[in-house]
Amino acid sequence: MLSRFKYIMGALLAKRIIWIFLFLETTQMLCIIRRIHDLDYQDILFELAYSLLYTGLALSTCYYGYGILYIHSGGPCHEFLCRLCGASLQAWLRFSFVMLLPWSLKVFQELVQHAFSLWECLARDELSNIFLLFSLTLFLLQLILFIVSCIIAIRHHNNLANALQLTENIQNHELLSYAQAINHALGFEMFQIPPT
Repeated sequence: MLSRFKYIMGALLAKRIIWIFLFLETTQMLCIIRRIHDLDYQDILFELAYSLLYTGLALSTCYYGYGILYIHSGGPCHEFLCRLCGASLQAWLRFSFVMLLPWSLKVFQELVQHAFSLWECLARDELSNIFLLFSLTLFLLQLILFIVSCIIAIRHHNNLANALQLTENIQNHELLSYAQAINHALGFEMFQIPPT
């Protein structure tokens, strides 16, 4: 049992994207839990489906640019598909943060609604001490997870984008020739290599 737990923890630690998914989805789930007494069974299912959709959009910030690389193939459309891959990668490098916006706006909207409802209840003294403590804890947890999720997703995206840019003065000629060979094999400029 302990070895299986160690294996699962090792797999989780090796895959950063799983942690990013867990942070993003947990933040969404806390938004649903806060409103669970207002929702019926069908609404909960829709909210769960939407939370997965928003999380998937946010995760495409980390993967879309790399996934498009596999569509090119040999044949009459090879040059067109290579150009499409190159353009797609450049668009991903410039605009992929847009895919994080729907998730961020959804969670931010939930946080603002939670804060306003909490403020109204405090102003009317309608809350018991235990419910107030629970609501404040849930709100702070949502806020912390929102900030941490955004930071982790943006940092991971920046690491992926920076890995494709060889713009510094690189003295390692083997690395440069390897990157040029990959660019040549793909048919477009995946790695941005400075002119020599």
